[in-house]
Order: sequence, then C-alpha cells, then structure tokens
Amino acid sequence: MQSTPAILMSRLLPCSWNSFTNNCTGARHVYKSLTGTGDLLDELYAAITGISHDETAIAKIQSYGIDVYGTFIVGLGGNDTSVFQMTRNFIKNNYLYGVNITVPTPLPGTALREKMLQENRVLTNDWSYYTFWDVTIQTKKMQMTQLEEGLLHLYENLYTDTLIAQRLTHMKTLAKSRKRIIEASHQ
Repeated sequence: MQSTPAILMSRLLPCSWNSFTNNCTGARHVYKSLTGTGDLLDELYAAITGISHDETAIAKIQSYGIDVYGTFIVGLGGNDTSVFQMTRNFIKNNYLYGVNITVPTPLPGTALREKMLQENRVLTNDWSYYTFWDVTIQTKKMQMTQLEEGLLHLYENLYTDTLIAQRLTHMKTLAKSRKRIIEASHQ
C-alpha cells in the first residue's frame, strides 16, 4: 500500500500515515481524507490520493495521543444509500476527533468534471451551488434527494449528545496519553 502523508503532518513533521513514529508526538491533530470503494470514480480518487480506510493506522496515531480528523466524500460512483450508515459507523468506531463530509463536486479543470460532462451527469453550471454540500451531479446509485437527505441525516446523527460525549471522553484519554509521552521524551 502506498504511504499517504497526512495533510497537516506532511508540512510540519517527518511522519507519514503508514509509518508513524515517536518523532510525531508534537502533533495534536492529523487530517486524513477517507473514501469508500466503488466504481471508476472511487478508483480514480484512490489512485490520486492513495487513500484507504486504515483503522490500524488511526489506532496507532491515536496511541500517541494525537486526534484524527477525517474528511469523507459520499455519493461517489459506487455508493448507494448504505454509504451513510457505513460512514457513521466508521467515524463512531474510530472515535474521530472531527469530520468533514462532502459530496462529489465537479470543479472546472478536474477529471471528475470532464467525466461527468461526458456522461451528461452535471446537474447545474450555477457556481453558487458548487459548495461541496450541494448536489451538482447525478450519482449512479442514488437520487439527488437521497444524497441530500442522507448527508444531512449523517451530520445530524454524528452530533448527538451521546456521540459528542463519547468523542470528548476519548479525546481526554488521548490528551493524557500525549502528556505522558511528551513527559517521557523529556526525561
């Protein structure tokens, strides 16, 4: 598997997503893009980014007391409505510090836009809708309303009092772990 530098760490620390070491203990948060698998759009995204759902890497990074912030794209070519529950479960089970969930947006000059234009799947050219949360393409396995409602429902379900309390408890544990690691490195 290709090593994918986490966005924040690639600029600040000598760390990569798949080879995390004690040299990374100064970091507090790691940002990581995560996406599901499916058809050519998913394969294109994975080929460009080298991204996979690596729960082992997340656990290892968190073991150093560092929070992981995940970014997700739902509504890619192979996604059906089950992507919302799978994404929620992944975020919940891995105690991600925070998340950003968007829909595919065919920005000018991108391979996604060219592909969507060729397949006549671009719904609008009104740039005011190119927000990453408004649906601007027709997906293969979901209707526009299913994608819109699924995204909204996913956000609503991730920010319940119960899940927020679970993440805060986990973050406190990570902070204590980070403090112990830093103190040990100064001895």
